[in-house]
Amino acid sequence: MSVHELRPRKKPPVNEGCDNGSVPGITEKWARGIIAIHDGCEPACPRKTTALRYLADSHGETEPDPGPPQNDEA
Repeated sequence: MSVHELRPRKKPPVNEGCDNGSVPGITEKWARGIIAIHDGCEPACPRKTTALRYLADSHGETEPDPGPPQNDEA
């Protein structure tokens, strides 16, 4: 018998599906986990949208890199 067979199985998370965009108490680590789990959701599902919005609002890290400044006077 392996060690994995001795461990009790975890219950599946409740209210963690794509349709549930409510994530009270979200943290950066949690948001990144949600994004990883829902990576294939295109267009972004409500849960992924909430996580992306949290990171954008708190850290601005999901914004695309604007690159070097453009010189429009040329």
